Amino acid sequence: MRISVILTASLMTLALVGCEKKPEDVQADAIRDNADATTTAMEAEADAMENRAEVAGDAMAADGSVMGSAVETQGAVAAEAVRAEADMVTKQAEAQADAVEKTK
Repeated sequence: MRISVILTASLMTLALVGCEKKPEDVQADAIRDNADATTTAMEAEADAMENRAEVAGDAMAADGSVMGSAVETQGAVAAEAVRAEADMVTKQAEAQADAVEKTK
């Protein structure tokens, strides 16, 4: 989390120095960029969860266990929950960025 704050502050500073953007626009862009980075990481974690569940399910099925399919299904459901959370992060960040831009 500290890295995100530092990156956000750095992006805001670079954007202000590099161009003539208003501080509100820079802050809104930083909010969106931070949300994009967060959701990208969340999507990668969801993919990894799904892959781990599939591998575990396949291994269980290979051993003759009837639980392999359940493990895969549970992993897919957990991954979908993380993706839904990532969507919520994006929507909340967009709303926050829009609110910042409207303070002009």
